[in-house]
Amino acid sequence: MYAILGDIGGTNTRLAMADAPNAALHNIQYFENKDFKNLDQIIAEYLDRSQLSQQGAVQNAALAVAAPIKRDQVNLTNVGFNFSQQDYIKQFGFKRLNVINDFTALAYCLPHMQQEDLIKIGGGEIEKNANKLVIGPGTGMGMAALIPCLRDDVVHWHPIPSEAGHSTFSPNSEREFALLTMLKKHYYRISIERLISGIGIKTIYDTLAEIDGIAIKNFSPADISNLALAGEDLLAVESLNLFCSILGRVAGDHCLHFSAFGGVYIAGGIIPKILPFFLKSDFRKVFENKGRMAEFTGSIATQLIIHKTPALVGALASLD
Repeated sequence: MYAILGDIGGTNTRLAMADAPNAALHNIQYFENKDFKNLDQIIAEYLDRSQLSQQGAVQNAALAVAAPIKRDQVNLTNVGFNFSQQDYIKQFGFKRLNVINDFTALAYCLPHMQQEDLIKIGGGEIEKNANKLVIGPGTGMGMAALIPCLRDDVVHWHPIPSEAGHSTFSPNSEREFALLTMLKKHYYRISIERLISGIGIKTIYDTLAEIDGIAIKNFSPADISNLALAGEDLLAVESLNLFCSILGRVAGDHCLHFSAFGGVYIAGGIIPKILPFFLKSDFRKVFENKGRMAEFTGSIATQLIIHKTPALVGALASLD
């Protein structure tokens, strides 16, 4: 087998196979991380199910993980999985192992997304062979850029990983300043991921309730999202609006950082679940609202990735 591919998030792990570079993915399987002590157990079970448990049966591996990649040792940010890349090469007999940040994989996937894999949000255009940006909330919040490099008259795409989700939240309205002030009573520093993530929806809701002197209800992020979608709870509606607006501002800020004329892409599992609300939200308005740079951001397209396994597509592309 040419390659095993993995997308390892804070909650779930997705694994797939590819028979060749740029081939279609197959044998896609999902695992809940809480059912395993470490990632190698998931990989071993998957290979066993696929009748490929013999060492060296799979030549290559590319794993997209929710963690910064610096050296041999990998420590996932939002789940207690830790491993040595060299140990995995020895354990499974891989000739080559690529371990990349999950949003680096999403950056790699962008040139491979088709029209049916995307939903355009607002105006703007995609400039060919120009810088691209992918950003999005899930268990945490990630971001990466993709830069075109011309070599022998052929464009090669180079990803720029980041840990932008852990940068500091900057409020921009009275309500957001009140949110920050209340949160500072509980945390010494407020990152963007504290608010723009699955648990961030609950954080916003609970904190606004505390500000307004309303009894905090034991709602999950999904409960709050569903209440907002149904319009049954005004605080839930405000919380989700604030969530979308902050995401729009952060996406616009990083769009300016990278001059992302190739488009800004929204990834992660949350936005597709609240799509009707998101499409009516102030996301695009806030994204464009950059003062003297509003014409700049207004010219850049924002698109939502709706492909089911984009990080696996990007993991395969990273082997090319």
